[in-house]
Amino acid sequence: MIEAILFGGSSKVLLRYSGPGNKQLVAGDKHNGWLGLIDTALMPTLQQVAANAGLTVGAYGGTTNTPPFWLKAVINDKFIFVPNGPWSTTVNWAQLYNAGLVYGTDDTGPGKPLNLTGVNQLNYFEWKAPDGSSWLFKVRLLQDNVPVSVGATSEVTTTTIQSSEQFTLFSHLFRGGQPVDNIKWDDLTNTAGLYPFQTFGQTVASNGYIHTFTSNGQPDAGYFYAPTGVSLVWLPVLEVVSPEDNLIFALSVQSTRSQAIPVAATATSIKYQVAQDVAGLGTPAQPVSPSFSSSTLAAPGDFRATNANMYSVAPTASK
Repeated sequence: MIEAILFGGSSKVLLRYSGPGNKQLVAGDKHNGWLGLIDTALMPTLQQVAANAGLTVGAYGGTTNTPPFWLKAVINDKFIFVPNGPWSTTVNWAQLYNAGLVYGTDDTGPGKPLNLTGVNQLNYFEWKAPDGSSWLFKVRLLQDNVPVSVGATSEVTTTTIQSSEQFTLFSHLFRGGQPVDNIKWDDLTNTAGLYPFQTFGQTVASNGYIHTFTSNGQPDAGYFYAPTGVSLVWLPVLEVVSPEDNLIFALSVQSTRSQAIPVAATATSIKYQVAQDVAGLGTPAQPVSPSFSSSTLAAPGDFRATNANMYSVAPTASK
């Protein structure tokens, strides 16, 4: 996955599957490192990412002196993109959780999100970059404390947050940050690269309250609120899904020669005369036996498809 190329005696580490934009390590190492500010033209908008999950956010209405970029880094061997400022309208944590945008896991997430109904938190966004490359991202929030699920709000301290993604990232970048290893990756300020603001993380306490933090890399234990008690700017994480990962996607049927014919809501029956024709009566689609002659199709989503063996199965998303 990592390719090192020598130029004139100096080593340049290229992170080939790291997503859009620069792939040369700027600072740090291949496990925890900095790849720089990425032009927003190379990335989706926050509105596109939100809409893909059924969430609506508008453009940020405030004013800053910081032009929008995406921060690109590798944290704990994961390539992530994070907005460098508050570039969307505010939402509450419950809205993000209900849209599956908090944990990036194929379950309802850890902790007890108060009285919210459990929602699967694995949300993918597929993006075709301007250069024609395709990337698949997990969409989630930054891990903001270790552990993510705590028994009480008092368990989130200036020490526990120092093992988290948000502290690893921002403490190495912000001019006022205090990285534990005393190694700075960059010196971003609110006029050149980073605009600090309060936002949500993943941490939930046993009483259901959720953690917030300020994106400035300071060793601050932050604040706790009820999931619907406060609205803050959304700071999404786009985590690159490597093409080397083995993924099982939902499957869609794609015609290789002809097209399936949608059935109107008023349709009541249709003839099948060829063995292996497909009757789209729910999920999964049903093969038709040679003796089968008709079937009742009553739902608008039902379909008929003629010609034996004309369908193939393909994943709905590329890597």
